[in-house]
Amino acid sequence: MKLSYPVQQTYVVLQLDPVAMVQHLNDPAALEEARSMTPKKYLVYISMVCTLFISPRYSVSQQCRVVG
Repeated sequence: MKLSYPVQQTYVVLQLDPVAMVQHLNDPAALEEARSMTPKKYLVYISMVCTLFISPRYSVSQQCRVVG
């Protein structure tokens, strides 16, 4: 079975999109700063899976630690 999220005690590569993360704020200064950033990839260890309710039928969250 293919999962759409990582399981606990695994390593994943994480890359965030700063522009997409602030666009909904309608804040020109935040958007300008986000555009000036260069996204990087980070190695992350998923130590524990906790519960986050995204919808009544779907929930997932992870406790992550940045490794490098």
